[in-house]
Amino acid sequence: MTATASPVAASEDLLWLRGAAAGSGLALLMAGAVSSHLRNGDGVGEFAPTLGSGLAAFAYVAAVKGVPS
Repeated sequence: MTATASPVAASEDLLWLRGAAAGSGLALLMAGAVSSHLRNGDGVGEFAPTLGSGLAAFAYVAAVKGVPS
Protein backbone atom coordinates (compact mmCIF):
# COMPACT_ATOMS: atom_id res chain seq x y z
CA MET A 1 0.00 0.00 0.00
CA THR A 2 1.48 3.35 -1.02
CA ALA A 3 0.99 6.55 0.89
CA THR A 4 -0.51 9.34 -1.12
CA ALA A 5 -1.02 12.92 -0.09
CA SER A 6 -4.63 13.86 0.33
CA PRO A 7 -5.97 16.95 -1.42
CA VAL A 8 -6.77 18.44 1.98
CA ALA A 9 -3.16 18.13 3.15
CA ALA A 10 -1.92 19.75 -0.06
CA SER A 11 -4.41 22.57 0.41
CA GLU A 12 -3.26 23.17 3.99
CA ASP A 13 0.36 23.29 2.84
CA LEU A 14 -0.49 26.17 0.52
CA LEU A 15 -2.53 28.05 3.10
CA TRP A 16 0.39 30.32 4.00
CA LEU A 17 0.77 31.23 0.32
CA ARG A 18 -2.85 32.32 0.08
CA GLY A 19 -2.46 34.39 3.24
CA ALA A 20 0.70 36.01 1.93
CA ALA A 21 -1.00 36.82 -1.38
CA ALA A 22 -4.00 38.34 0.39
CA GLY A 23 -1.78 40.37 2.71
CA SER A 24 0.33 41.60 -0.20
CA GLY A 25 -2.77 42.65 -2.10
CA LEU A 26 -4.08 44.54 0.92
CA ALA A 27 -0.72 46.25 1.47
CA LEU A 28 -0.67 47.38 -2.18
CA LEU A 29 -4.26 48.59 -1.94
CA MET A 30 -3.44 50.63 1.17
CA ALA A 31 -0.32 52.07 -0.50
CA GLY A 32 -2.53 53.29 -3.34
CA ALA A 33 -5.00 54.76 -0.86
CA VAL A 34 -2.26 56.64 1.00
CA SER A 35 -0.95 57.92 -2.31
CA SER A 36 -4.42 59.12 -3.25
CA HIS A 37 -4.85 60.88 0.10
CA LEU A 38 -1.49 62.62 -0.28
CA ARG A 39 -2.30 63.68 -3.84
CA ASN A 40 -5.56 65.24 -2.63
CA GLY A 41 -3.73 67.15 0.10
CA ASP A 42 -5.50 65.40 2.97
CA GLY A 43 -4.14 65.82 6.47
CA VAL A 44 -2.43 63.09 8.44
CA GLY A 45 -5.57 62.48 10.49
CA GLU A 46 -7.50 61.56 7.36
CA PHE A 47 -5.11 58.92 6.08
CA ALA A 48 -3.64 57.62 9.35
CA PRO A 49 -6.08 54.65 9.50
CA THR A 50 -5.10 53.68 5.96
CA LEU A 51 -1.41 53.93 6.80
CA GLY A 52 -1.90 51.84 9.93
CA SER A 53 -3.79 49.16 8.01
CA GLY A 54 -1.09 49.06 5.36
CA LEU A 55 1.66 48.68 7.94
CA ALA A 56 -0.29 45.89 9.66
CA ALA A 57 -0.72 44.08 6.33
CA PHE A 58 2.99 44.44 5.59
CA ALA A 59 3.88 43.11 9.04
CA TYR A 60 1.55 40.14 8.49
CA VAL A 61 3.20 39.28 5.17
CA ALA A 62 6.65 39.57 6.75
CA ALA A 63 5.59 37.26 9.60
CA VAL A 64 4.01 34.68 7.29
CA LYS A 65 6.81 34.62 4.76
CA GLY A 66 9.60 34.98 7.26
CA VAL A 67 12.25 37.65 7.20
CA PRO A 68 15.85 36.50 6.84
CA SER A 69 17.97 37.60 9.77
